[in-house]
Amino acid sequence: MTVYHTCLMDTDAEVKKFFSTPIGTLSTPAAAERVTFDGTSYLRIPFGTETPDATFAGSGGGTAYADMVAAAGSYSEGDVAYCYDDDSSEDGRYVLTSGVWVKTGQKAPLYAYDDNHMRIVNDLFLLMQSCFNTGHPALTSDGPGAFVDKVAYPNVTDMTDHIMRITMRAVDFRFPSDFKIGMHMQGELTTAPRIGTGNGGLGGFPVVNAMNHADILGQLGAGNAGIYGDNTVNYLADTGDVEVDIPFSASDAQWTMMIGNADKDGHQGDAYTGSNVYIGTTAKRLVSADVHKINAYLCGFRWNPTPGVTGTNTPRPRVDPYFEPTGTLYVSKIEFISP
Repeated sequence: MTVYHTCLMDTDAEVKKFFSTPIGTLSTPAAAERVTFDGTSYLRIPFGTETPDATFAGSGGGTAYADMVAAAGSYSEGDVAYCYDDDSSEDGRYVLTSGVWVKTGQKAPLYAYDDNHMRIVNDLFLLMQSCFNTGHPALTSDGPGAFVDKVAYPNVTDMTDHIMRITMRAVDFRFPSDFKIGMHMQGELTTAPRIGTGNGGLGGFPVVNAMNHADILGQLGAGNAGIYGDNTVNYLADTGDVEVDIPFSASDAQWTMMIGNADKDGHQGDAYTGSNVYIGTTAKRLVSADVHKINAYLCGFRWNPTPGVTGTNTPRPRVDPYFEPTGTLYVSKIEFISP
């Protein structure tokens, strides 16, 4: 086994290649946060129950703090703002005090729900995302757009039997029995036809997107029920640093194809105007060079056991105990390993 690419979360520049979608940022992804905890530099993934009065994540974090300062006059005394800035010293939770934003500590947000796949998962949180350096036209890392410079992963398309290893730590982390954390990956199946008129006439990219079955919470100590089974533990006090392995296996048993909503399935044919067409394929093709890798998402979610009518999104029934996850995940390193 050979480590061929490493993301070490010890600088703002490296951490800011990642982004997430806490509440208020689904259309403008928030730059990830770098902190020092117990003497180690980490990418911090916070979980909480707060919805701030204002959220600033401009230009992928490049103008977040400046935008917040400039907007102070539009808010009221005591309002709470979350700032997702490239500069870790300016990133944080603020309260408007005497007309000035005063930093009060770290953010503890709820997350925005990505409802692309409600027939398969519900309450999908996008916790830590980055793109592959493969030059796919869907990426805008070299120009304007929400994903500016959010490219941390290697230039690799054939990932057959590779391992993505995340060194992470859970601290004071509470979560319901049916809450899972998994790695979702997507890319374009290059041998499938593009459909419709999206992407400036190129047609919608035939995107394969799948959830890996590595039970990340299980590897952190939440039990051995597997990716589909309920957790047997609901609280992790402090796991210490744990190497969590995500195998990019060619076995269909390792992946669940996510497909997508009715408005992204391309059934309109030539009239389809979307930029992506969600499709399925085999795990063998997913991890091979047939799929041009675009991005990978660390996700929090709950499986939907009652998908309902095809073409609709059916809410998932709540499983007791139901509550929002709280606490923190820390990531110190991500490695890509080839056989």
